[in-house]
Amino acid sequence: MIQGLSFHEVLERILDYRAIADPYLREKLRPGLTLEQIDKQTRDLPFALPDEVKILYQWHDGTEEDWERHPLIGYHDFRPLEEVIERYLQLVEDFIDIDPEIAELLPLFEYENEYYLSQCNAQQRNTGLIYSLYHDLTIEYDSLTSMFCAFLECYEIVALTPEGSPGHEKVINKQQVGEIKLKWNPIRERVYDHP
Repeated sequence: MIQGLSFHEVLERILDYRAIADPYLREKLRPGLTLEQIDKQTRDLPFALPDEVKILYQWHDGTEEDWERHPLIGYHDFRPLEEVIERYLQLVEDFIDIDPEIAELLPLFEYENEYYLSQCNAQQRNTGLIYSLYHDLTIEYDSLTSMFCAFLECYEIVALTPEGSPGHEKVINKQQVGEIKLKWNPIRERVYDHP
């Protein structure tokens, strides 16, 4: 099923499902960036992007600005890297005194001041934990790859469908969705079961 797929292949399969509900999503995705463009845009950041984040932006550089929303994952918009960096700087300014951990988190997906953020480190790594920021900062997924794999499996077994209200998935089987997300992201059990 999903085992053995590259992250790029997982992204393409997610896009296939999302395009069922949003036929304009493909045309609204911006062309991918080269590694050189990514490195140039991120050179002043105090950390290195995980490899999976670089793969994401080589695949596509977010979606075009539009009056209509075209979310890629859940109901969160996939913003271009340049906007992500601007939002990162703003979040650090707003939250650094509240939670210094924000300085290591890059906000990849956004919806009305709610974010999915990737953990970044001084040294280059393959992956980073994925946090959510909505009132509080919480670890949600083991990595960007495992987050997308969980959504893809939910689509494939039809526990979740991208054909809900605009920009939202429809949950077919809430228990299955929870089990799949936990299977791909064991960090969720540690976070939610051990306050």
